[in-house]
Formats: sequence, C-alpha cells, structure tokens
Amino acid sequence: RLIYEADNLNASISRLEQVYHIPVISDRFGQNSGIGSMHNKFVIIDHRDQSSALDDYLWVASANGPFSGAVLNAENGLIIQDEALCAAYTAEFDEMWGDGDEIADASRSRFGERKTNNTPHRFSVNGVWIEQYMSPSDQTEAAIVQSIRSAQQSLYFCIYSFTSTPILYALEELFRQSQGFGLAGVFDEEASGDRNSVYSRMAGIGASAWSPPANVWLEQSPYLLHHKYLIVDAGGENPKVITGSHNWSYSAEHSNDENTLIFYSRALANQYLQEFSARYQEAGGQAALLTPVAAKGIAAGPATWRLIGNYPNPFNSATRILYHRPEGDRSIPTLFLYDVAGRLVRTLQLQPRGDEVAWDGMDSQGRSVASGVYMVRIGDHPGVVKMLLMR
Repeated sequence: RLIYEADNLNASISRLEQVYHIPVISDRFGQNSGIGSMHNKFVIIDHRDQSSALDDYLWVASANGPFSGAVLNAENGLIIQDEALCAAYTAEFDEMWGDGDEIADASRSRFGERKTNNTPHRFSVNGVWIEQYMSPSDQTEAAIVQSIRSAQQSLYFCIYSFTSTPILYALEELFRQSQGFGLAGVFDEEASGDRNSVYSRMAGIGASAWSPPANVWLEQSPYLLHHKYLIVDAGGENPKVITGSHNWSYSAEHSNDENTLIFYSRALANQYLQEFSARYQEAGGQAALLTPVAAKGIAAGPATWRLIGNYPNPFNSATRILYHRPEGDRSIPTLFLYDVAGRLVRTLQLQPRGDEVAWDGMDSQGRSVASGVYMVRIGDHPGVVKMLLMR
C-alpha cells in the first residue's frame, strides 16, 4: 500500500498503481483537503505478516524518493527492527488509509488536522529508549522543546527549514543563560532565504539579531541540506538524537503529516556527531565540538541488580526483559510480574548468566493474560519496569 502527497503525483506512482496494481491514495482522498503536505518518509516492512516478529522492519528518513534524495542531498535515514514500533507506524498509516486492509476507506481516512493522537509514544528497542511523535496530532514541537531544555552541555543541529519561534526561544534561553554552552547549527542555504527563517537572527544579522551571534553556518554544497536532526548533549552521559521528517516550522507542527523519533542512545549520538562534524566543517565552522566521554571516564555499572527495560514495548505476544547483573554475582533471584491492581501474575527464575529473560504473556497457570499494563520487579531490589501488552 502506498500513500503519497497529492501535489507530487508522478509517473513512478502511476506505474505502481496501473501496472503493478498496488493500492494507492493521496492526502486528498475521501474528505481530506490536502491543504497540508503528506510529508512523511517511512516504510513498514512485513509487520502485517504475523508469522514472525523478527521480520518487522521500519525505515524512516529525512529523504524523499527521487534520485537527489538518495544520492545528492545531505540526508539521514534509519532501519529499525522492532515489532512494537512497526505497530505504531502501521496504526498511523491505517488512520490515513482509513482501514487496515488493501481497500482504503474514504469515510474514515484522516490526514492533517483531522488526525488524532492514537499511538504509543515510548518504546524500548533492544535496550534503547525511543520516543515517537506523529504530526500534527501529537504536539511534536513540545517534545522537541522539552528535549532542548533538558540539555546540560550542547545542542548541535542540521536543519532544512527552521521558522519555529518556540524552538528558537528554547535555544536562545540556553544560549543566554548557560556560559560555555555548546550551540552550533548548519542551515540549508536555499531554505534560509525564507523571510521567516531564523538563520539571520541567530547569525546576528538584521532585526532581532542575537548578540553575540550563535555558531551557525550555511551549507556550501550545490545540493540541499535536507536533514532535520538535533543532537542533545553529544558529549554527555545521557545524549539524545532527534530526527525524522519534521522541519522546525509552523506547517510541520500544525498541518503536515510528519513523523519524529527521539533516541536515548550514546552510540547513535556518536554517529550523528560524526555526521554533524562533517557538515559543520564543510560549511566553514572551526570551533571545537564537545565529543563523547572517553571509555575510561564512564562510571562503573551499578553494584546491585537493576531492571533496564523490556523490548518490544508495547508488545502483543512476547517480550524480553533486560536487567543488569552485578559483576561476579551468580545468585539466581526471582522476577515478579504484577498487574496494575498489584496482583502477582507470574514469577520467572533468572539464570546464573545472561542479562535478559523472556515472558510469553502467560500467567502462572499457562493462560494468556489480558491487554494492559504489567509491572516487573527483581526480588526485593528497588526499581520497577512497566510493560504494555496490546493483544
């Protein structure tokens, strides 16, 4: 199934529909006006095939489908293998499609301002916390601003279009109040010519100019800098990466169909920092960027048992619960699972080695438990993880 932006109908889309009979709709389908842009760039692979959760893949990117998006422009994309995240994106797709099968439902299809906030927002994927937001229904801009305000050391961004006043004010607040704070950005040169672009203000040019100016630059490539990413605290202990299709603009927040992911991952922050460093230097930036903490400076792991999370989360059949085992500890504590009423649902015995255990969604009597929130605890150690089961 394919959904496309109505203003960008082309021969490739027509060929998929007419020659290969792939079901296709645009954002003017049914009662939708197409006033905003269907600006998503995501692909969900094999989630509707229920034979295995291990073949569920999500591809998300800043890149559109033409040659320039794949080869010429500065873009970024990610492939994520996770059943729960694929389920959330499928729910978003089905809301626009109007149904979950091959035939789109014109009476139920919703795009743009007609959409609802109908997907989970927090996931644990192989121990990495991820937040996802769909625009314009999920208040994506507020989530970006919240992440900006959480920064302790630095904010580095590459952005195609940046006209959002709330995001600008959040950046300026940290820039003014935190001495030595690392703020650096690279803008697309073409998009910075928009009269609403914040580039001039941040660069210390014209009305409402920042003084001193921020460490911001215009890309020098003949092609587009089409990124929409932000790295929070690249050199800190708890870095984040924000990326997706969502430009920092009024239309992205209020009328376009967009998707955004926030990753709590030092490894991913390191990769994006390398990408940012290349774009920053190409644009003319010369200041030293804050780099990740060296391995020798990382604190040792906790000296007690600790739950990390579970993946997938939410899940609809089985999940794996991750935990930290203190070095040298070969005890075999018990894992206790409770429902929201505090009733014991299941106990699982941990093994002398390993750092995860599977739960098949069954209670102690071998019966499938109902959809809902379940909590897990290791023995009498502090800390509880909440898991969402969606049948």
